[in-house]
Amino acid sequence: MDEAEDRVPLLQGLKSGRIVSLEEAVRLTGHGCFHVRLLLVSGCLVMAGVLETVVVGYLLPSATLELGMSDQDKGLLAAASYAGIVLSSHTWGLVADTQGRKRALLWATLLDVVASLLSSIAPNFEVLLGLRFCCGLFTSAPAALTFAYLGEFHTPATRSRSIIWIGAFPSVGLILLPGVAWAVLPQCWGWDLGFVSFGPWRLLLVLCALLSLMSALMLWLLVPESPKFLANREPERALAVLRRMYALNKGGSGDLYPVDGLIGAPGTKPTVSTVELGDSKPTATASSLGVGGTLRLIWAQTAPLFKPPFLLHSTLVCIIQFGNLASANGLQIWLPDIFNKLAQFEKEYPSRTATICAAQDAIGSSGQAPDPAHPFCAPVNEAMFRNNLIIGAVSLAMPLLCGLIVNKVGKRNLLGECPGLSCYTGRRPRPYLAEWSYSDCE
Repeated sequence: MDEAEDRVPLLQGLKSGRIVSLEEAVRLTGHGCFHVRLLLVSGCLVMAGVLETVVVGYLLPSATLELGMSDQDKGLLAAASYAGIVLSSHTWGLVADTQGRKRALLWATLLDVVASLLSSIAPNFEVLLGLRFCCGLFTSAPAALTFAYLGEFHTPATRSRSIIWIGAFPSVGLILLPGVAWAVLPQCWGWDLGFVSFGPWRLLLVLCALLSLMSALMLWLLVPESPKFLANREPERALAVLRRMYALNKGGSGDLYPVDGLIGAPGTKPTVSTVELGDSKPTATASSLGVGGTLRLIWAQTAPLFKPPFLLHSTLVCIIQFGNLASANGLQIWLPDIFNKLAQFEKEYPSRTATICAAQDAIGSSGQAPDPAHPFCAPVNEAMFRNNLIIGAVSLAMPLLCGLIVNKVGKRNLLGECPGLSCYTGRRPRPYLAEWSYSDCE
């Protein structure tokens, strides 16, 4: 009898629209200033994460001379950040699920700042390699988790478009990075710190760390925790976030927000989930399980992805992402060094033609012998910066275009058409078009 009486006011609240699902509550906040601010913060986080991996390509000519790196060493340095990303991505997902999306992003970004600053004063190759690996461990959170964080503030009608538009920010970074590198790397100076000579390539690492620091400050000051994360833990805080979204989007007071409660929030007797689905056991969090329990929780959340009925979908997603990232990021990190050596080959052998590999072999691993008067300054050709600026500018158009047409074309069709277009243009003498086509598939 008491249970039936408890259901009456809840169901009446549902009919009046004051107690709604989280998705409906997000829809009622509208779409406006808050989401523009969220897109800016999220985009800066993703851009900072991408630049932390790509910047290594611009360091190679100078760092090779100073640290005496071989081609194998350069390959290890380029792969170190990605190795860190692969090893830590699952861990950051668990941290985000148990501690909060914003907290995980903030911790990871600040730790990345520390690792990047330390790598700027690395005295030798081994220390630099280890610190760039640490950068990858921390970069994996803003590079991937940001998309989930952004999506939880959106309804299905706007989610896909906003996530695609984030793809424009790495392209902006690919314009910004060669522009800044062009201003910094050709300089020839060094400060003797006793244990290391601090030169232009180390300054470039500091500037990338400052971008990550700026992104962390924007995250801390401008946007709240995800309402989806808060809804089942602190429903009052979730409502406060939704009221803030409503006030910023509508330009009025949050008190006018037409929702008083969320379906399934704890503390309601009975909750709507109990009314409709029956009793359910609460889910344990990692903080209450200890190390062994946390590992079991990770396994329990991961194993189903590689069993029917999810096995086929998980495999397809992994293959698609591997192909996209290997084709785009895998080449992107080497382009500065390749363009620099090709330009030097054309300068030294103006009457000769050669393949990329032959030109690389002719120039050598460092690209140019060090100047005895300036042992830590590696002259770099402006073609290295100019060509990468062009690639960044061209790739910026694709996510902007796809953001406008994704709801009409469909996510699946778009995902198939972009790699197809890239394969076609990659066979033609238009490498910039191939990079442009792949820029939205990552």
